[in-house]
Amino acid sequence: MLLELFITGGFMIIGHKVGPIHSTDDTIIPMDAGLYGIRSFIQPFEATPFLVGGELELGSVISAESRDGTKRTLFLLICFKQGKSGWAKASEYIKTGLAYISNQTNATQYSISTFGEGYDDLRRGSSPGKTNLVFAKSTCHFVQFVDGAGKVSLRSRANAFVARKVWQPTTGEHAIT
Repeated sequence: MLLELFITGGFMIIGHKVGPIHSTDDTIIPMDAGLYGIRSFIQPFEATPFLVGGELELGSVISAESRDGTKRTLFLLICFKQGKSGWAKASEYIKTGLAYISNQTNATQYSISTFGEGYDDLRRGSSPGKTNLVFAKSTCHFVQFVDGAGKVSLRSRANAFVARKVWQPTTGEHAIT
């Protein structure tokens, strides 16, 4: 059920849906540069060729396809680091990643989770206002997924997606084999 969101200031988050985000097409979720927790979403892959100092470049995007043949796409947007001040410049990395994603698909609407609104994220310096401003200036529309308690639902079937490519701002696109 789509609950319409009263929109102020031009925000392009056009609504909320209750339920698991992993069942939607063209989904974007935030991911840390060290890829902590990535196995919750995609099948393990060899990331070493893309890592510098054990991390993926901020602003990068990992594109993954569903394993069930439904042609769903998951975009892992690398926009923060673990640790103190890990979200300090996240809004600029989100902007970089969204520009790449919007040029890769014909989609005009994406499913998202919240970006930087959790307790740990706030402790790492996230600024939800700055993040929302990035979405507000985007040409795409976003539907935010929450669970029944109003919290973001990131529950996923482990390994439900297979990574196909990595794009990095400085080195471009690379296939994952």
